[in-house]
Amino acid sequence: MPRVLFFLRIGFLLLLDSPFVRSEINITIECDASGTTISGSPCEEPPPGENGGLTNGGTGDAPIGQKTPNLFACKDGDCTQVPVGSGDHSTPTTPEGWDGPDSPPSTADSVQYWQVYQTFANKFPVGGRSTKTQACVDGVQEFNSSYYGNYDPANPNACEYYSKDTGAKVGNLSFYQMPAQCPAGYTLTNGTCTLSDAGAVKWPPDGTCSGKRDGNTWVDHPRDPDCTSNGGSSGSSVPAGFTKSGTNDQISGSDTAGKSVSAKQNADGSITVKITSPNADGKTSSEKTIQLGAPGSDGLAEVTGKSEGNIPGQGSLAGQGPQQGGTLDCPDCAKEGTLKALKDEITRPTTQAPWTKPNKTARDPIDKKEEIDAKKTELRNLLTQIRTEAAALLTANVGGGAYSCAPLVLPVIGAEFDICLNRFLDELEIIGLGLLLLAYLIAFYLVVS
Repeated sequence: MPRVLFFLRIGFLLLLDSPFVRSEINITIECDASGTTISGSPCEEPPPGENGGLTNGGTGDAPIGQKTPNLFACKDGDCTQVPVGSGDHSTPTTPEGWDGPDSPPSTADSVQYWQVYQTFANKFPVGGRSTKTQACVDGVQEFNSSYYGNYDPANPNACEYYSKDTGAKVGNLSFYQMPAQCPAGYTLTNGTCTLSDAGAVKWPPDGTCSGKRDGNTWVDHPRDPDCTSNGGSSGSSVPAGFTKSGTNDQISGSDTAGKSVSAKQNADGSITVKITSPNADGKTSSEKTIQLGAPGSDGLAEVTGKSEGNIPGQGSLAGQGPQQGGTLDCPDCAKEGTLKALKDEITRPTTQAPWTKPNKTARDPIDKKEEIDAKKTELRNLLTQIRTEAAALLTANVGGGAYSCAPLVLPVIGAEFDICLNRFLDELEIIGLGLLLLAYLIAFYLVVS
């Protein structure tokens, strides 16, 4: 029986880690700053909504005019507040005892720091730590990096250190209690830590990194010591299951069902929230969009618009392809889009005169034939003249020292050339034949063109 239970446990863990376990992602609208009712609906904290809807504390759509300080970005029911307001509403966190996120108390408790030492002249770690456990771990590392430290509360005055190679205990270091110090931003006055620089004060650690809306970006809150960016160890303020753009102005995520959600800060301070879910037809998606205006004088963002309809495509191609209407259920949405496009084309106004075919002067085919015949006659006469001249040039006075020269007339172009080709043929007969052939080609081109 124990073996059966063991394999059941292993199977359950594998199932949790398998792709068959579906995750769900969502972005919702938080209630207003008062935490009371909005439009008659009870305000829940946080409002996860139903099936990822844009909510105002229940399952209904957030009404236009609703004001909110935060969005909720949720992954499998684990929700993180994403600030959309300004001023004190630029972050969802106000530490206990603070008047606001940036309004620390006027006084603070002093902080006790610890160090460890083997020789009193050399104490570790430099600067000390606020707990004995951390002072022992960090102090031994600085003392000798081949050792590791361990603090046992049962032996409160000793920091034990061990060999990293063998694990054997090497010895003990003693604790040194440093003089009391004030937190950053406070000054010790007559034994009391008094606020001197509000901007330097950090929040008390709580193990969670909180975010802040800084202008039109989302960043880790600079006062939160838990954020890794501030030297802490609790990661970033990006909600679990989401990613943040490189420009810090958008968060987005998707789940195993193919739903994708995003919140984008725009240049004018407004925020656009989109939730896109694939339809059962495998070709289209339903998209919900809600618009939040820039924060008002009260520091809250107001819902200014919303829409819902079908878009072409799914997944990474959602929104790409032929535009489809949102008033008919698919598959009729494609037909509606086509009909609308035809209607728009038919009713499209125009200020341009209709196109007409330009008039061209008609030509009598008989006249064209007579013109071609005349060109042919001219070509035949020219070729006859070329043959006559060539024969005379090739046979006249070859080797006698005298050359017969006669003008070569090209009547097609109205030109007359007074040349003696046989002078060249006497020495280079091939060149003469080439020139005659060239003349023939020129004449033929002029005629047919």
